[in-house]
Amino acid sequence: MFRHAPPTANRRLRCAGAPTPISTRRKYLAHDITVQPGSRMRHILGDAIVPVNRIHHQAIKDLAPTAYAPDGIIEGVEGTDSQYLIAVQWHPEELTETQPGMARLFTTFADTSSAA
Repeated sequence: MFRHAPPTANRRLRCAGAPTPISTRRKYLAHDITVQPGSRMRHILGDAIVPVNRIHHQAIKDLAPTAYAPDGIIEGVEGTDSQYLIAVQWHPEELTETQPGMARLFTTFADTSSAA
């Protein structure tokens, strides 16, 4: 994962979806993501296409991507072995009241953690 996009990165990557004076709402659904069939994330979120907020300035690499923004940016990844590892670039904690799949990201994590 890149902690911050380097200055040489595509300007869209450095700025895409970031809050601006016009768009500061953290619950604003900036774009849809496409979630990979058969992934844990797809099972948890329940849909192939899911609207998300986008407030990040990082990008992910070197994990198994399972969710993508329309511009091809990886929005969700999973571990590649049996260990429970799901990471997302959006802020699901801001969307749990209106998007049931976002709440399931947390309950599934808690259920898996308590079973370990």
